[in-house]
Amino acid sequence: MDSFKDFTSGFFLFIVVTVVAFVLGGLALSMLWGWFIVPTFDIPPLDLVPAMGISLTVRYLTSRQKVDEDEESVFEDFHGKMLKSIFYNFVTFGTIILFGWIIHLFM
Repeated sequence: MDSFKDFTSGFFLFIVVTVVAFVLGGLALSMLWGWFIVPTFDIPPLDLVPAMGISLTVRYLTSRQKVDEDEESVFEDFHGKMLKSIFYNFVTFGTIILFGWIIHLFM
């Protein structure tokens, strides 16, 4: 029963992390697009949903799969890895938006 509960909570956490990553990636792309691409090339802004699709496509084309030698370590601390992923996504989003905002002030 505990393994099913762990699997269910882990799966739910995985879904939440994935959705958060997609939304943050789309939001960052949409904001950067509005700051740099729209004024430079005089084209329409990019809404959130198309930005999420473009972000997902770029992530798919550029991602690398990391392989663990020890298969036991993959499932050992799943919740910790998910929380680390959420933290990483927020820090990455914040860093990109901060530097993008600073650069766009000079345009």
